[in-house]
Amino acid sequence: MAVDFGLSVDMEGFNASMEEARQKARNARYKAGGKSIVLDANATSQLRNQGLDSTNDSPKFQHKVHSSVVKAIYTGSEFVATASGDEDFGLVLESTSFYAEQGGQVQLHV
Repeated sequence: MAVDFGLSVDMEGFNASMEEARQKARNARYKAGGKSIVLDANATSQLRNQGLDSTNDSPKFQHKVHSSVVKAIYTGSEFVATASGDEDFGLVLESTSFYAEQGGQVQLHV
């Protein structure tokens, strides 16, 4: 398509940039210094059994400031009632404006 518009593409530079992006995506989870918290099938099943609905992610299309409610706190092995900044944990939200990580996207670490 670039040729159609009289443009050229630096394929060597493009490929180098793509590899750099892939490497950043591979290393992103380790840069935060914490462990990855993965909500596995057993954990999601436990939430469903407690009557929690899936997180509503439709706000990601609204491009507005968004607030939500924490529905659960997960340590990677169990759900807990409270958590402190001294430990790694994940939050299950009622709704979110974030996109799920896919295809090499870099995670958000807050």
